Order: sequence, then C-alpha cells, then structure tokens
Amino acid sequence: MAITNTQQGVITEAEFAKIAILTSNGRLVPTRALADYTDPLFFIPSPFFHKHALQVVGRGTIQLQFKASMEANAKGMWTPFAVPQARLGTRILEILNSGLSGQPGLDPAVAQLIGLPGVIWLQRPMPVSASRRSRAA
Repeated sequence: MAITNTQQGVITEAEFAKIAILTSNGRLVPTRALADYTDPLFFIPSPFFHKHALQVVGRGTIQLQFKASMEANAKGMWTPFAVPQARLGTRILEILNSGLSGQPGLDPAVAQLIGLPGVIWLQRPMPVSASRRSRAA
C-alpha cells in the first residue's frame, strides 16, 4: 500500500528537522507550529514578528513571544495579522498570488536563497488544463 500525502508530509517535516539540526550542530531546534484551535490565528510576517516580538533568553536559547488580544474588536499591533482558522489557507494563497504573480523577477535575496545547494523551491501546482486531462484519459 502506498503512503498517503499526509504521511509523506510528516516524513518531509521530520527530514527537514533532522537536516536543520545536523547541519547547525544542534543550534537549530525546529518544532511543529501548534495552534490551540481557538480563533483567531495570528499569521505574522517574519520581519515584523522579529522586530516587535519579546525576546526571552534562557538556558542558552532565544525565544520570541508576543501577546495579542483574541477579541474580535481588539486594537493593537498584532490585530492586522489575526485570521480566522477557516480562512488561513485562503490568506496564504492571497499572499503567494500577490507576491509572485506579475513580477518580472524574484527579489534578489530570494533568488540568492533558492540558489543555495540543497534548497528546493516549492510553488503551487499549476491547474490541469482540459487538453491535458483529455490526453491522460
């Protein structure tokens, strides 16, 4: 029996974590993102998060933390990044579409990153056209 897409994803996550730990001599400790299954989630751009998150140093590690209100009418620096769980996938696709479509080329920093040995660039699958479907049938 073949493995499922979910099983393949779990294997890929574990492999990524293993490589990150080994190639950083244990300095990187990847963990799975956990949500408490309560709305909203906070989908925060990394540069903003790193600039504004509370940095806590302890036991030789740096932890980045933030505190945000979960109330629907909240006002604060984290509020613009609040997303209902049911809309997270759509929001990710919006970001991918706005950041990648219509641009003549990649940001130089991104181009440099994906040019590194061993880096794999992932992108959304292209829709299957009617002509390709009829050929496969």
